[in-house]
Amino acid sequence: MNDIIRKTLASVMTAVVFLGAAAHAQNQPIGVLTAEPKNHNVGPQQAAGLVVYSHGYMSGLDHTASPTQPYVKHWWGHGYDGYRFNRRYILDPAADANTLVEAVRLARSLGYKRVVLTGQSAGAWTSIIAGSLGVQADGIIAISGSWHGKVKDQKDLTRVKSEWQRYVNAIRPGARYFIVKFLDDEYDVGGMLEAAKPIFVQHGVDAILLNYPPGFSGHHAADKNDFNGAYGKCMFKYIETGVRESPCIGI
Repeated sequence: MNDIIRKTLASVMTAVVFLGAAAHAQNQPIGVLTAEPKNHNVGPQQAAGLVVYSHGYMSGLDHTASPTQPYVKHWWGHGYDGYRFNRRYILDPAADANTLVEAVRLARSLGYKRVVLTGQSAGAWTSIIAGSLGVQADGIIAISGSWHGKVKDQKDLTRVKSEWQRYVNAIRPGARYFIVKFLDDEYDVGGMLEAAKPIFVQHGVDAILLNYPPGFSGHHAADKNDFNGAYGKCMFKYIETGVRESPCIGI
């Protein structure tokens, strides 16, 4: 009996070690990307895809522990592995974008079938630049994209618009884009999505441009569960299938 118990315990311990090692492997960094602690990742061979959240940042502050916006949970719930692009403020957002592009390339090489990039503020701006660089993504969600600081502190608002148009003009068909701007956003110079629309139409880029959705305001409006409740499901459906359903219509 003791021998049987010993063998059983040994088998259990072996299984525990194996499962622990597997879980560790499934949460290993992908380049600069780190595993989302709130999601159960299963690894590139079993996951439906990879969803990456890029947070915003400010000079002198650490935003790496900022929460992932709630709408991303739709991808977790449909079998996606969740990762974050955690980083500190950088003077050159294009360097951030190049780093993200390389991380996505690595994720693809590991076997992820689909990749969706999501981001808020500087994270959204970075994701758009990554799109202009031809990142291997199937969907890009950019919420309250900005990088140049609050409007009241900017000396030349034309710089923001010209950079935005340059990046948007470099985007080509491939990924589906879902881009959102909110009313009363102190970082929004205005007219960004109106400028993007004809460019995307000209280049044949599939995009929903959600411009100032009613009932939501401020730079961090998508941090709230209310935004996820209103737009999360149709956002997910559009990125995954291309189907546009109300209220995810856009301009």
